[in-house]
Amino acid sequence: MSLQSVQADLAIRAPDLAVEVTEASTATVQLLADAEYRGRVLALQSMVFLGSAPIGGPLVGWVADVAGPRAAVAMGGVACLAAAALGQRALRERPSSRLVDTGEVALVD
Repeated sequence: MSLQSVQADLAIRAPDLAVEVTEASTATVQLLADAEYRGRVLALQSMVFLGSAPIGGPLVGWVADVAGPRAAVAMGGVACLAAAALGQRALRERPSSRLVDTGEVALVD
């Protein structure tokens, strides 16, 4: 398989992967949020997902101008790793966010 065919395959699948990540994160937030806070938490999640583009876009563009496109992509990778680490730490610190496996559906205990 050539590099060009791999790149074309990734370009075709990227939108689907973005939708899958968004759906998975929304489902996780709905399962882990307490019922009385679920709407507020989902509103905050959509504000983070949709509101980060107007801030991050110009910042990444400026970094690409100053340091080059590789630095801008590396900055995005570092930001993703930092967000994943913070999310993992937050989930570990919240003892009530334990999922209970009932055999068919995972329910929040």
